[in-house]
Amino acid sequence: MMKYDKENIIDELGLVPFGSQGWLSNKEMACPFCGKPGKWGVIFNDTGGATFHCWKCPRKTSLYEFLKKIGRTDLARVTYTAKPDEVCPRIGEEQTEESQWMTSMELQPLELQPVVLPLRLKPLVGDEYLESRGFNDYHYRLFEPSYTNTPLEPKLRNYIVFKMKMNGVCVAWWARSRYSKEWHKENLELYKQHKAELVLRYRNSESNFQDLLGGYDQLVEGVTQTVILVEGIFDMINITNILGLADVNDVKCCFTFGNSIGKGQIESLLRKKVRNIVLLYDDGTIDESREAALRMRELFDIVMVAAIRRRGVDPGNIDIDYLMEVLESACDPLTFSYNRLEMKI
Repeated sequence: MMKYDKENIIDELGLVPFGSQGWLSNKEMACPFCGKPGKWGVIFNDTGGATFHCWKCPRKTSLYEFLKKIGRTDLARVTYTAKPDEVCPRIGEEQTEESQWMTSMELQPLELQPVVLPLRLKPLVGDEYLESRGFNDYHYRLFEPSYTNTPLEPKLRNYIVFKMKMNGVCVAWWARSRYSKEWHKENLELYKQHKAELVLRYRNSESNFQDLLGGYDQLVEGVTQTVILVEGIFDMINITNILGLADVNDVKCCFTFGNSIGKGQIESLLRKKVRNIVLLYDDGTIDESREAALRMRELFDIVMVAAIRRRGVDPGNIDIDYLMEVLESACDPLTFSYNRLEMKI
């Protein structure tokens, strides 16, 4: 069963109560389907599902379609629950439509459309914040971080803009606020009290990020054999630095803009003829890693799940000693699932 992380979506999109029926909205955002501001909302049900509705279109659709339209599929973090005997499909069991494309995927020609970038971007060089997070020349070349101070882009003031490139073509961009997570929480509370304008922690192009593989252009077709998948850019930077992956081509680390793995991201790995996958996500998303690994094992030679189990540790702050321990204990999804069951028992 699919469930959304309600609190994370509310926090990231700055949603506040709208009306008296449980709907949530952000008055600063226009409806992404009709472009009209005002009466649209999202409502979550008791089972973790959610619906989007605009009373001006009128458009009613799933929360995922709404997130896809605004280019925030990274927020579509879902969990799946399954009974122990459903971990692996039974022999002869009919495949779902979702699993069929996984086992019979035919790669289509890659058609790249350049994205429209924010106005008057200026490159960031030697940025104190980025370098405190591990940025070096390798990452500056790969993501070309930049900023803009033009009055024509007021919503991007005090943001760092990163470029997502595929075969040298910039197909998307995303921006991260320089303010801290704590600052944004305070800002949201003030916004709810009508004492401040809402400042989003992230902004991005209207792209389907679930189809984009962060760090794609560092993969060398036929040479890169193994890819470690993580959630975000700073996770990738930390893993790349402590394993020295900038200096080799056979192993690389990429990120998926969230803890789910989209069809387009898997196609990107297959296009580069990657053979082995290691899923290394945060402690709270281990089950999602297992589900993804189960689906991907028919497409790659080896698919492994590496579990970070220490509280407060994630790929973005893990040290080399614990990382090596985690990687050495990585296992295939079936073994991982049975180990998880034994731990619960």
